[in-house]
Amino acid sequence: MSDFFVPDIQELPNLRQVPYFEDQEDDPKKRVQGYATQQSLAYYRDKVSAALQKLGAIATNFIPMKSAEFPLRYGYRITFVLGKIHGRIDIAALPIRAETARKKERALSQALYLLALKLDAEATAWAYEPGTMPLLPYLIGEGDRTITQAVIELGVLPQLPSGEKKAVE
Repeated sequence: MSDFFVPDIQELPNLRQVPYFEDQEDDPKKRVQGYATQQSLAYYRDKVSAALQKLGAIATNFIPMKSAEFPLRYGYRITFVLGKIHGRIDIAALPIRAETARKKERALSQALYLLALKLDAEATAWAYEPGTMPLLPYLIGEGDRTITQAVIELGVLPQLPSGEKKAVE
């Protein structure tokens, strides 16, 4: 059986490109939601913690990070516990051309704001997706890798047992 829909474009656009933080002010088309955040970083960390709680997890740490690649991007490694399983979410703020303490804080606030929105949306989605586990991609398995990292590195999904139930003898 062939697919009914096929891509109507020859090449997919690079969706990974992000604007510099300053570009949002200069060009409204490059604005990322949350650009106008004005609250403190602590306020947005609390929002992320509350959103994780709605998903049954407890935030344990917000570790400041920075990228090893150019352009430099600041962010956080957010660790949490879901039941007895540890997890982590890495987020990155938009890169900054001319860094100031205020721009760095605003860029980090924007990233935390967006993560809190995403996690809140996942909690809301449970109403119509009851069989899902939104934090699954971020849970940590063997080798201190998240589920997402393991799938990307291996290039395959893990072998899962079939859904067939075996008769009990």
